[in-house]
Amino acid sequence: MSNPTEADIISPDVHRDNRVPPRQALTRKWPVLHAGSTPHYQDLSQWTFHIFGLVERPWECTHAEFTALPRTKVHADMHCVTRWSKLDNVWEGVSTREVMKKVTLKPEARFPACCLLDRPCDFSDPPLNSPSVANREEEEPKCEIDFSE
Repeated sequence: MSNPTEADIISPDVHRDNRVPPRQALTRKWPVLHAGSTPHYQDLSQWTFHIFGLVERPWECTHAEFTALPRTKVHADMHCVTRWSKLDNVWEGVSTREVMKKVTLKPEARFPACCLLDRPCDFSDPPLNSPSVANREEEEPKCEIDFSE
């Protein structure tokens, strides 16, 4: 884990007196965070990132282009719905705000969905790990697509 003092963004939650919510168990290791098989890319030159749907023009980039985007580091605690908590994480990645600069949303777009799977997305029945992300500036999207911890 990186040094929390090196983070660009520090969650106010890390300064609370009681950082572990009721009925949560504190863990020092990472439990499994992926349902199903974990995708393994032997050749990252084949990896692509796409933004499509209710945007003026779809956008896509390669792994090299994506990881070259400006990065942020966030120091935050993580509390999982499966009742475990891990404190003092430093995540590094590309903010959704940075990614969304690449497209112009159509007026009827309300909540883009992120599909982070190793199979084609089917938004008629979104999987559990395809979160909706608020898209309007006043809703302050505070998400990040991380690739290191």
